[in-house]
Amino acid sequence: MKKIIYFILIVEISSCTLKENNIKRFDIAAFKKHKQFTMDDTLISMSVHDKFYLEEKRALKDSMVVVRNTYLKYDRTLFGSMKVIYNKAAPIYLDVMKNYDSNGNLIKQHDFDKGFEYSIVDLIKKVKSDCNMQIDTMRKTYYINRDNKNKLYLVKYTITMNDGSYYPYEIIFDGTT
Repeated sequence: MKKIIYFILIVEISSCTLKENNIKRFDIAAFKKHKQFTMDDTLISMSVHDKFYLEEKRALKDSMVVVRNTYLKYDRTLFGSMKVIYNKAAPIYLDVMKNYDSNGNLIKQHDFDKGFEYSIVDLIKKVKSDCNMQIDTMRKTYYINRDNKNKLYLVKYTITMNDGSYYPYEIIFDGTT
């Protein structure tokens, strides 16, 4: 009987240890050392707010897509994760936002592309292949947005001519076909 109890106790302790190892925590040492740094061709920015730490990662290859991770301040555990494009007017959230409890378990998901036949990431690829334009870079003035009510995507950009004049363009994509 004692062997069974010890076995169960060891299994329970091991599972707690495994769960603890799966919890993603904010790197406070890196934050104290650097607020912004590069690692593996990625720009990492860290900041502190009232109740959470924020970590943002963006590929150095001029990408507009930022991975945002929020960590609870009191125990530094990952609370939320999402991808975002920062436009001039407002951020555009990509794919699925995920929220976690303090044990690292997924507790909530929100799919920003729900109701659309394709995602903004798919739109970026389509515009690149069909129009030979890379709209997910910061080299030009691009604006990407989604109209959830009408299931449309709007892409705005500006072309600057050799004489310094510029022309704004808009492309509207049906998000359901």
